[in-house]
Amino acid sequence: MSSNRLSFETLTVERMAGVLTVWLNRPESRNAINLQMCDELCVLFERLRFDGELDLVIIRGRGSAFCAGVDLKEFRAQSLDWMSKRRHRGLDAYLAIEGCPAPTLSVVHGAAVGGGSELATACDFIYATSGASFQWPEASRGGVGATQRLPRIVGRSLARELLFTGRRLAAPQANSVGLVNRVFSEDKLQEGLDELIREIAGASRGCIRLIKRAMDNGECCDRPTAISIERQAIEHSLHAFQRTEEGRQSLG
Repeated sequence: MSSNRLSFETLTVERMAGVLTVWLNRPESRNAINLQMCDELCVLFERLRFDGELDLVIIRGRGSAFCAGVDLKEFRAQSLDWMSKRRHRGLDAYLAIEGCPAPTLSVVHGAAVGGGSELATACDFIYATSGASFQWPEASRGGVGATQRLPRIVGRSLARELLFTGRRLAAPQANSVGLVNRVFSEDKLQEGLDELIREIAGASRGCIRLIKRAMDNGECCDRPTAISIERQAIEHSLHAFQRTEEGRQSLG
């Protein structure tokens, strides 16, 4: 899939070899998530499900913030039915990101608020700059969100505190509780990304995808069922390895 076939209004998509960078591109609104962005994320990640040449998908934000959350201006003077459909479309977008077969990374700078934090946690892992922050203010705004992903990442008690209070979590704190994998100064971020890209490119693309799928499918299963899922992944990897070796021998 060539990058020039992926043209959107709220997103900018750049591709270099096996790395696809998706930029949230509404800097004038601090990348607030509107209905169009939800639709475009769904379309993009549905296409990426069939792209077998991807090593990594990176989601970033243009401008001063990663994402200010739901675009509240869009909700003004809308019907209850429209608001309900809009909120559900946001959940569709996060699930589309989560369902990407290739590894996904969100790179957070500035604020990630509400839906912005949910979008980040829909990725496999998060890198952040030292000035980044995360916040879930839905309860103070009369809304509900982040009830499923956040507790699975930071634990039930901390998730409840963050969701009940809307308290802001700075990048170093987010790192200490396991929400963020690594924190970089602005001048070291690209170096960290380049290192990650090299390491992932050096591993088996097929095995990484099998690992991701096995982890996702086994997450909520009982232990024997989860182990059976791993057994299937192991068998897939062994058969793929055998085909590769046979191909090498035929070339020799």
